Amino acid sequence: MPSASKSPQTGFMGDSLSSSFWSLALKRAGYDAVVISGACDSLSYLFIDDDVSTSRRPGISPAKAALRLRRLSAGRLVTTGFAWRPSAREAENKVLYAAISNDIGRRAGRAGMGAVMGSKNLKAIAIRGTRPVSVANLEEVQKVAERLYNKSQTTLTEKYRVLGTAGNVLTLNRLAALPTLNFQQSTFDDAEKVSGEYFMSTTWRG
Repeated sequence: MPSASKSPQTGFMGDSLSSSFWSLALKRAGYDAVVISGACDSLSYLFIDDDVSTSRRPGISPAKAALRLRRLSAGRLVTTGFAWRPSAREAENKVLYAAISNDIGRRAGRAGMGAVMGSKNLKAIAIRGTRPVSVANLEEVQKVAERLYNKSQTTLTEKYRVLGTAGNVLTLNRLAALPTLNFQQSTFDDAEKVSGEYFMSTTWRG
């Protein structure tokens, strides 16, 4: 579930993503992307059901919103939560690092995209897509998909399956490519303490 907007943290272009089934549902609804411009007059959610409609809902947590909207739509959704609260016609308490929650357990946490949703009074985007997805050359797509799948199961990607993207911390720090202090530095002195390896050895209970 990729998202992009002007970041409230930096004032520059920001992007964030998390894996889920939301993008697939969007594609099956017949869309490649959703562009949100302007803001809702009051707290609202967007429901895409092979067509677009809106309905207002009260401010509740992302998990409760997900369960409620999933019952209504039988689809996939992204939500934002208590990082912002509606008051009259404006969103208050917008935390600049607020994340977007999708499929309950996934978070797009980079660049404050949740705060952007909050500023638009947009609680959630729910999608139910029923259309088949057609491609120009299905046989070639299947070949490419198989090659990518096989590559993703090699030792080259094992750290992502075991440690997640936190497995990149030490490598990026060693290459002086680890954004630190809002990109003022490219290395972090305590990178070891926030690495995937550190959390795996001290915190993880599998």
